[in-house]
Amino acid sequence: MIQAKYKALKQEATAVDDLEDVEKSSVVHPIVHKRFYLTWLMGFMLVVSLLSNVLHYVPPSSWADKRQYNKTYTSYLNDIPTALVHDNRSVDDEMWTSDRFNMDYGIVALDDEYVRDRGLLPAQRYPWDPSKSVYLLQGYHAMHCVLIFRALIMDVRDKKSSSWPHDHMVHCLHTLREEIECYADRFPLYVNIPDPEKEDKVTPGVGEIRMCRSWNGLRDFALEHTACWSKDGWHKGDPIADTYKRCPDGSKPWEDLEVE
Repeated sequence: MIQAKYKALKQEATAVDDLEDVEKSSVVHPIVHKRFYLTWLMGFMLVVSLLSNVLHYVPPSSWADKRQYNKTYTSYLNDIPTALVHDNRSVDDEMWTSDRFNMDYGIVALDDEYVRDRGLLPAQRYPWDPSKSVYLLQGYHAMHCVLIFRALIMDVRDKKSSSWPHDHMVHCLHTLREEIECYADRFPLYVNIPDPEKEDKVTPGVGEIRMCRSWNGLRDFALEHTACWSKDGWHKGDPIADTYKRCPDGSKPWEDLEVE
């Protein structure tokens, strides 16, 4: 009968000895290194491919839009709480002729860098500075059209001939339609329930609070970049440059320039 021989384990082996044994046995074969490198490379290429696909399907125009919105003269956020009043002020009220809506302020002179950064179309040159061009701010343009239709309402009421040419009114009609269509406002106006005994009228949205843009911010920008434009005191046959001599702050940028 063969007797089995047993060898006692060394109990005095330390943890350091064990660690050294692990390190000696964990030498990675070159093939393993190569496989790890290939796996990492393939993962990196996959990420690059996904990013390129995302950028491919994001139209470049949206980048330009974001760049433009980040550099606008005033916030594009609707951050001014405004109540829908629909008050009973008549078309004769002084509110309509307020200096706040003066379209002359809406004509501005913008420098070439501003125009280039925002991709604006070329415009006529500002006579007092060859590095600037003349533009009309859309908010003032639309308000001008509202005031033209106010004038038409007053003319009809007073049985007078229209104070504005037909073509100009048609232009304004298109301007306001395009403005409304451009913004496609989704704000839901509540519809009240009229009380027949009180002869109530259906007045959607009255009393609701809307978040609007700042008209004061628009006006501040307009005055900061004013083109000094106004036809007050200008007569047909006078130099066109003379319409740019009504600076709101009283300055006279043309005095040291020679206009041909």
